[in-house]
Amino acid sequence: MSNYWVSIGENEFQVRIRGDKLTVDGEPVDVNLIPLNGHGMHLLRRNQQAVEMHFSPQDASNYQVLVGGHLVQAQVKKSGLRNRLRARTTQEGDLRAPMPGLVVNIHVKEGAYVEKGELLAVVESMKMQMQMRSAVSGFVRGIDVKPGQQVDKGQLLVRVNPAV
Repeated sequence: MSNYWVSIGENEFQVRIRGDKLTVDGEPVDVNLIPLNGHGMHLLRRNQQAVEMHFSPQDASNYQVLVGGHLVQAQVKKSGLRNRLRARTTQEGDLRAPMPGLVVNIHVKEGAYVEKGELLAVVESMKMQMQMRSAVSGFVRGIDVKPGQQVDKGQLLVRVNPAV
């Protein structure tokens, strides 16, 4: 089985390939990707639909994909590499969504001082509201979401600079 994380713009998808079975974010996807030539041109078939795609590698993990007249930048990482990179880029005080959901409320403003354990945001998932609290005392240095916004698992919600 192969596990990948594919980033397109702000969106990130977990892609698993096992034999001829494909899942995206845990959901099975029934598609066929047929190479048309040796230069990146493919035909993507799903149900009764077919679309031509052209993949152009930029380096080891970045691709330009031309699909339906739209040029998309995609970054592909094997699961192990992605987890090591995320661990390095996550800062102490970053509050991330524990699962996909809807931001119900933000309880702080940028620049405000918060105490460890203070309520920062409320996220709803599967009709259950989760109170998201600060892991550190410090100043809110950024709010990356708004009430009513859908968020993905691991998405950054609020950034707090720890007090020294």
